[in-house]
Amino acid sequence: MQLSSKKPLVSVIILCYNQAEIIGRAIESVLEQTYQNIQVVIVDDCSKDNSRQVIESWQAKYPGKIKTYFQQVNVGHPANMNTGYRLCDGELITFCDGDDWYFPEKVQREVNYLMNNPDVDVVHSNFDFYTVDGVFLKHWVSNNNKIPAGDIFLSLFSLHYPFKIHLRYELTSKKVIQETGYYDEQIPIWVDWDFRLRLAAKYKFGYCNYVGSAYTDNPEGLTNVLKQEIILKNLQVVIEKNKLHLEKYPVKEAEKAMKAIRLPLKKLTLAINTQKGQTNFFKTLAFLWHYPNQTKELRFVINSMFGKRLMGTLSAIKQKLLKPAPAK
Repeated sequence: MQLSSKKPLVSVIILCYNQAEIIGRAIESVLEQTYQNIQVVIVDDCSKDNSRQVIESWQAKYPGKIKTYFQQVNVGHPANMNTGYRLCDGELITFCDGDDWYFPEKVQREVNYLMNNPDVDVVHSNFDFYTVDGVFLKHWVSNNNKIPAGDIFLSLFSLHYPFKIHLRYELTSKKVIQETGYYDEQIPIWVDWDFRLRLAAKYKFGYCNYVGSAYTDNPEGLTNVLKQEIILKNLQVVIEKNKLHLEKYPVKEAEKAMKAIRLPLKKLTLAINTQKGQTNFFKTLAFLWHYPNQTKELRFVINSMFGKRLMGTLSAIKQKLLKPAPAK
């Protein structure tokens, strides 16, 4: 990517919805970046708490640094993100959810990466998992993980990433985002993945080996509150929408990617059937035949084959066996 200067303006979108108590952490982490030529664009999705007052207090402190937009009605994550994209003035754009935060050199290191690798169009960094209260949980990338670079479409499509969780908070140009077509507002979830798949179908990615951000494992996050049926439906939508890009790869590689992404589809389907009491011994066997490594998930396998009642009975028996005998 050819940049206009050594210090291009970077717009950082911060999305907010009912995060009055923690949004300040995200804002402060962006304002305290070692890279100074930053514009902060905060888009609030019609919060019901006092997020607006908190955001406006930050804007009053940094009037030339922060641009805000407050939705009049709740528009959902994809439309809120697109509002942020269109408000950005920067040559480069990245983003941060209101419950997450950046570490100090995130933007500087990624800008440097693009400067030093002109063949790369999109760059992302490592990140750590935290609780909402700020307690460290784990690293996304350890020394044993190799993160794909260059043409990453097959890896991204098959979710060949640590914990099956793909990249976060990529930095790219406004031009690239516009050419990719923004977020798809017709799907409520998997929109980040869908957008990145469309990016990866056209552009080269780079990986910056620096822990650039903190990702909070929020029990009130969107994917944690949506029903499994909705998650499955929209996962299928994104796969169908993007599998056409597999045609440019060798048949065996494309088939391998499709097999990998069918795993969460089939697993979700079995889990939904279990929830409905529709267990199926032979469908589970067929699943294990295609994905033998799933046999290690004993609870899932037993529930899928025989229902949750059997697993509960086995657990009760185990507790009785382990219970110490009463003293005489």
